[in-house]
Amino acid sequence: ADGDVEDEVIEELAQIKTMRGIVDWIVAHRGEVAPEMAGAGAGGFGAGGAGAFGAGAAGGFGAAGAGGAEAFGAGGVGGAPGGVVLGAEELLAAVTSLVAERTGYPLDMLDPDQDLEADLSIDSIKRIEVLGELAERVGLPTGADGDVEDEVIEELAQIKTMRGIVDWIVAHRGEVAPEMAGAGANGGSGSGMVAVAGSIAADPADDAERAVRMAVRLVDAGPARRATGNRLSNAVFCLTDDGRGVALALAERLESQGATARIIRSGMCAPELDDVAGGHVDGVVELGALHLDGLVELGSLHPDGDVTASDAYPALRAGALAGARWLVGVSATGGRLGRRSASSDPVAAIPSGSGMAGLCRTLAQELPDALVRAVDVDPKTSPDQLADLLLQELLDTSGPTVVGYADGTRLTTEIVPIDDSGAGSPPPAPLGPGGVAVLIGGGRGITATVARSLAATPGCHIVVGGRTELVDEPEDPALSAAADMPALRGALVSSGVRETAEVERRAREILARRELRANLQAMRAAGADVAYRVLDAADPDQVRSLLDTVAAGYGRIDLVVHGAGMIDDKLIADKTPAAFSAVFDTKVTGALAAAAWLAGQGGVSSGGPGDGRATLVLFGSVSGVYGNRGQADYAAANDTLDTLAWSMAQHPEVRVLSVDWGPWGGGAGMVSPQLEQLYRRRGVGLLDPEDAVGHLLRELADPSGDAQVVVANAGLTALAGPG
Repeated sequence: ADGDVEDEVIEELAQIKTMRGIVDWIVAHRGEVAPEMAGAGAGGFGAGGAGAFGAGAAGGFGAAGAGGAEAFGAGGVGGAPGGVVLGAEELLAAVTSLVAERTGYPLDMLDPDQDLEADLSIDSIKRIEVLGELAERVGLPTGADGDVEDEVIEELAQIKTMRGIVDWIVAHRGEVAPEMAGAGANGGSGSGMVAVAGSIAADPADDAERAVRMAVRLVDAGPARRATGNRLSNAVFCLTDDGRGVALALAERLESQGATARIIRSGMCAPELDDVAGGHVDGVVELGALHLDGLVELGSLHPDGDVTASDAYPALRAGALAGARWLVGVSATGGRLGRRSASSDPVAAIPSGSGMAGLCRTLAQELPDALVRAVDVDPKTSPDQLADLLLQELLDTSGPTVVGYADGTRLTTEIVPIDDSGAGSPPPAPLGPGGVAVLIGGGRGITATVARSLAATPGCHIVVGGRTELVDEPEDPALSAAADMPALRGALVSSGVRETAEVERRAREILARRELRANLQAMRAAGADVAYRVLDAADPDQVRSLLDTVAAGYGRIDLVVHGAGMIDDKLIADKTPAAFSAVFDTKVTGALAAAAWLAGQGGVSSGGPGDGRATLVLFGSVSGVYGNRGQADYAAANDTLDTLAWSMAQHPEVRVLSVDWGPWGGGAGMVSPQLEQLYRRRGVGLLDPEDAVGHLLRELADPSGDAQVVVANAGLTALAGPG
């Protein structure tokens, strides 16, 4: 009734992984009428009514029913611009042709049932780009402004085959755009690729490129408020064992409320949960088939070892797949959400449960019907007190997603602007003559953009570490003229490479080497002494070895920038624990190694930026601050970097600064022109690279600033509520 696509449709289509499957599904469902359309009165969208889809005037919107309602005409979903409704095979031909154009693969190498992501490397971001162009060719649901609905593009982007896309288009030919059916302008989205979903402020377009600095402050969240009624009665909970009695104490309190509680080991997956949930499961052990009402992850409180969000993810994911209405992740960073108390010493480590806030912010976006809560506590608090606090959170349906308990106060976070009066002035040079900067993951992307700016300091030394290997052999002349990924694919196929996996591997390798060479050349052209070393940022030994080598060769290290990272956007149902760990570890492991190395070496700086201490800059993302659908792993990792920075705040010899960036434009980030257009429709412009670097350099020059700063576009100005 709200005009949004049914959840069942989204879930069903999300499982389709081939082009043929998408087409078949749409064809099979093309005769179905959306529930809100059935029984529509005069002027509604019932079959055969004036202006109904396929029967009205060509051009989509503009055909009015008796009551003035507007429907999609023949040029709507799956219709050609001239008003002809395309059949399934015609649609499939159009989709296949577009994929061939965008990928560079010849038609004879494309199969409608190929997995677009696994076989052709068309991930959710690239599918959004392809679908935007598809909308212009065959027609997709548009809003009153004539633009294709973001919800449509994002939903289709989750389908992984060409046939599946076509099936969806055919099945939805009779559906109306959300706002045309009386829904709000920003209805729910079924996508895993959202630019900070749910937290975008629609600021004026003329602010689209203005970067702003923001701080993440602790604020009083007020006491937890118990919802009316006994919502816990007959609920089934699983509690992970903390080894010190909190789970037992909480189980007693849940049972006093009429619930059933089972204690499980941390890291359990759904089949194991099935074994402990008793008759509530009906004997089904397939992943996600179990029914469960609540899960509380307490592993970070265990006295035998530190736990990160990556360790907690398997149980929380299993609970989500089991349909849990309560998902609570507990961290033990002290109750101040990663900030140290005034009496604690700065340490080059992360406390147990780090990253839980970023993970739960994302879970809350992907599971809007569940109560998702990240609760940070002081691990020295007694088990009975902790159990009481957690029960309060389970009974509070209106609280923020992220809370902490410290000194008797319930805390959460708030984003506040920072005075930017100096933003227009030229940024100071972060390195002096002879200064040494190490950039991990600095050969490409935004880290390389920063490296090029640092290289302008006369007499400085830049050491770049990255995964890409440089080779001395000249590039094959048959490939050198291919300037982008589609052209390279075509050239490789023409040279005789016919396996798509090999085409993808070689094309990515060639482009990475080209970008790296160009960036290193630009750094040297700016006047710096530049060296490049191959390393895996997820291997702490390699990170330490690089820093040892640089310190021995130059006698100092003034600045380390850790910009390594990877993304693998998938919703929770598709994001395995192994995939989560791969993203999380790439971002976190090297950063921890660098922080510990610098602290252990006494900073090794002879005059770092700001106050002379050696400086470690951690490149984070707004996903850790806001959460982001499809990025549970990336959000958790970036939140962990923020916690590391706060843990080392006021270290006497090492300054750690975590910068949570918004999306970059100008080709510096991972945003294509098509994706930039999608962001702009949501009110989110991209950071100008020169502006963003200026903000960073000014931040480095001010050692009195916070350990964490958010630098994002003016369209991203506030959290969607506290926490």
